[in-house]
Amino acid sequence: MTVVTIHKAKTTLSQLIKRVEAGEVIEIARGSTPVVVLKPVQVGADSHPPVKKRVPGSMSHLAGSIPDSAFFDPLPEKSMRIEYETQSSSPSQRRSSSSGKGSK
Repeated sequence: MTVVTIHKAKTTLSQLIKRVEAGEVIEIARGSTPVVVLKPVQVGADSHPPVKKRVPGSMSHLAGSIPDSAFFDPLPEKSMRIEYETQSSSPSQRRSSSSGKGSK
């Protein structure tokens, strides 16, 4: 097994990848301490876990639990006013009003 430092691995990464693709196992070390092993990926039936296919309608049990009004009804006037005031005030006005030191 070949051992290279992190610095050398960074500067010669593409060459190291070619060597690993050819079947070599390379260890990357921080100083003299090994921290990473580069090895070829196993290609074949067992290399990746099976992916569960998506089924249309699999979330149908949630239908009706979230009312349409949550998405389609207009926001209450109070929420709109707060949002408008927040956007229209300058940053210095927001700081002074949120600090609680403003005049009442």
